[in-house]
Amino acid sequence: MCNEQAINHEELSELLIVQDHFMIQGRGLLLIPDFPLPEFWENRQEKVIVKVENRPDLETMASFETTHFHITPPAPIERRWRLVIIFIENLKVDIPIGAKLFVSRDLKIRSIAKHRNNQLRIFGS
Repeated sequence: MCNEQAINHEELSELLIVQDHFMIQGRGLLLIPDFPLPEFWENRQEKVIVKVENRPDLETMASFETTHFHITPPAPIERRWRLVIIFIENLKVDIPIGAKLFVSRDLKIRSIAKHRNNQLRIFGS
């Protein structure tokens, strides 16, 4: 699913502050934190806004995907299957640690559904 519609800035909500990121060859720039996998999640691409202090806002596409982590020793299933945010067209310099990621309120609600008590810094929930 891909949503490339223009972003209504008035309907955006802050989803996270980038704590870390990793460039994964063949996939793109993966952000940390990740999220517990919401029930009935479908992978999707959405336009998002990245805000970095003293820079113009960056409007770009992000992919919100289910990913399986191989964790040793074995971890609970909720730590192995995660919702991750990947930027295919951006580099670390575009989305530095400390950047704020803004998404549509609808996407935010879907991505954190049933996970309000996790330890991520979730805004406006």
